[in-house]
Amino acid sequence: MTTVISTLHEPQADDPLADAVQAYVAAKRAEDAATATRLAAEQRILALHPAKEEGAETIDAGGYRLTITGRMSYSCEDVHELAAACALAGVAENLVPVKVKRELDATGCKWLRANDPQTWGAVIAPHVTVKPAKPSLAVKV
Repeated sequence: MTTVISTLHEPQADDPLADAVQAYVAAKRAEDAATATRLAAEQRILALHPAKEEGAETIDAGGYRLTITGRMSYSCEDVHELAAACALAGVAENLVPVKVKRELDATGCKWLRANDPQTWGAVIAPHVTVKPAKPSLAVKV
């Protein structure tokens, strides 16, 4: 979440909302400082004991059990081309590193709920759970 902080005017002394916003801004600043401190400490640890390319390693360090996990990120710009290349090369189907993933289309659900309530209510709603998500908050001070 990105929080925008800028000053519009001085809050009133007896304004409970202004007090809550001031508390939020102070907490956000403290959180940002703590995050920066944690990331710097993490970089120090990794400089002293680099992670393996892939996999986890657990070590003892000053009475603490430290697990450092290395990961590689894999991506492919055109999975259809990769699948076709594998098929052409005769790679067994179970070894082709491409998944077909079916997932709920939230945008389509929103559209159907707003624009086709009959289909939404009769067909889709019994299979989809809709619940409020956490609201986002941006403060300009």
